Amino acid sequence: NRDGILSEEDLIYLGNSDPVLYGGLQNTFNIGGLRIGFYFSYSLGGKIYNYSELAMAGGYATNQYRYMQNAWHPVRNPDSNIPMAGSYDALPSDRLVHDASYLRLKNISASYTFDMRKVTKNRLRDIRVSVSGENLYLWKKYNGFDPDVSTSSSNSALRRVDIGAYPKPRTIIFSLQIRY
Repeated sequence: NRDGILSEEDLIYLGNSDPVLYGGLQNTFNIGGLRIGFYFSYSLGGKIYNYSELAMAGGYATNQYRYMQNAWHPVRNPDSNIPMAGSYDALPSDRLVHDASYLRLKNISASYTFDMRKVTKNRLRDIRVSVSGENLYLWKKYNGFDPDVSTSSSNSALRRVDIGAYPKPRTIIFSLQIRY
């Protein structure tokens, strides 16, 4: 309220953690023996509080986000608005609230089936070669690892709070199926 005293009257609403719209898009294409499928998931709107960003700014002995290289320093960067690492000026603020919108290539798979009945005189029916990938790419503006974080808590107050949760792993699987 600009009275020079930090109090409850200075609190402001910074947004809702719930997305405005979320969902996915999925499809599969079959062309002869080739099968290609994909699944995208998305979330539009909503805010996320990056607590791990606060922890990183609080000390020299922690890993830090790349943008923190431009933190305030009395000689090297006196015009920066990013608190200096290790300073106690790195307090919780609206600087740690970010847009949680994202688009994720959640899954893509491709397989090809070779019909072997003519080649092996009915002994071998077919061979299917396939590859699939999960969590292959994430488009986001959020400066943390993943705006779709899991804090491993059932507490609804911790929803959309990034406390440094490990992001979803990227996996690629190759397979070979032989049918008689």
